[in-house]
Amino acid sequence: MRHTVEHPPTPDEQKNIICKVFEFFSIGTPKDFLALTGGIANINWLVTNKVGDKFVVKFLVVQKKELLVNDIAIQEQLAHAGIKTVEYLRSHSGEYTYDADGITVVISKNIEGVHIEKITREFCENIGKILAIFHTSVKKLPVSHRGWLNAQTAKEYVRRTDSSLLAKAATHLVQENIGIFDMSIENGIIHGDVFESNVLAKSQTDPTIVALMDFEESEENLYIVDLARAMIGVCVNANTARLDPELILAVIQGYESVRKLTFIEKKNLRRAIQYTAGAGALWLHAHGFDEYAQAYIERVRDV
Repeated sequence: MRHTVEHPPTPDEQKNIICKVFEFFSIGTPKDFLALTGGIANINWLVTNKVGDKFVVKFLVVQKKELLVNDIAIQEQLAHAGIKTVEYLRSHSGEYTYDADGITVVISKNIEGVHIEKITREFCENIGKILAIFHTSVKKLPVSHRGWLNAQTAKEYVRRTDSSLLAKAATHLVQENIGIFDMSIENGIIHGDVFESNVLAKSQTDPTIVALMDFEESEENLYIVDLARAMIGVCVNANTARLDPELILAVIQGYESVRKLTFIEKKNLRRAIQYTAGAGALWLHAHGFDEYAQAYIERVRDV
C-alpha cells in the first residue's frame, strides 16, 4: 500500500516499518515502542532495541524529503557552535533515509532530556538565549525554502482561505502587519518553530536547555518573526491563555544576552508578534488544526 500525507500508515503499520528501519540502519531489533506527542508536522516514535539503546524515529508527513539536507546542514552548524541537536543516522551505504511505499523515515539516537510542562521565567529566558545562538550560528541552507512564517506563504493562504470568522481574524492580523517585510529589518536563517516541544531541558525542575531540534520550518526570514513565534509558543499565561508581558520580557533578556536587538527590531516586535499569530493561524486552519489556530489568535488579543 502506498501512503500519502492524507493517508499516513496506521500505528501498527508504523511499527512494522520501524522494524524494517532498524534492519536498514543495522541497529538491532526493536523491543519497546512509544508514540511521541507534541508535534503536528510529522509522526515520531521513541523506540528501544533489545540491548537498551534508544532511538527517535521520524516519519515525514508535512516535511519534504528534499529539505532534509537543510536539517543536516543546521545540525552541523549547531554542533560547531557547541549546541546539541539530533543527528540523523546513516546506513552502511551512506543513506540518511529509509524509503518505502511512499513513506520517508529518518532516525537518530535519543537525547536525554524532557519537554518542560510548566513554563517559568527562567525557561523563557533560556528559550531566548538558544534562539539567539541559532541566529548567530546558522548562516546557510543548501536548499531555499518558504516556511509557514514566510510573507509569500502568508499571502498565498490569505488568497486561498475561506470566509470563516477564524480565517478573517487571521487574515486581518497578517494584512495589518505584513508591512514589516518592507522595512530594513535584520534577517537571516530562522528556526521557524521554537516552542517547548522542540527543545529538551535537563529536568522539570532544571529548565536548562540541553538540545534544540526540528528544523523543517527553517528558512531566511526576519529574526524578530522567529522571536515572535517563540513568544507565541511559550509566553502564555496559564490563567488567561494570553501572552504574558513578564515572560515576553524574559525571552528578550535571554535573547539579548547573546545578540542585541536593534532599535527597529524592538520598535516592530509587537507587529511581528501579531503578524506571526495570523500567519501561523492561517497555516493551522488550512491544515485542519482550528483549535490551535484559534489559540494563536486569542494569545495576541492584548498585544
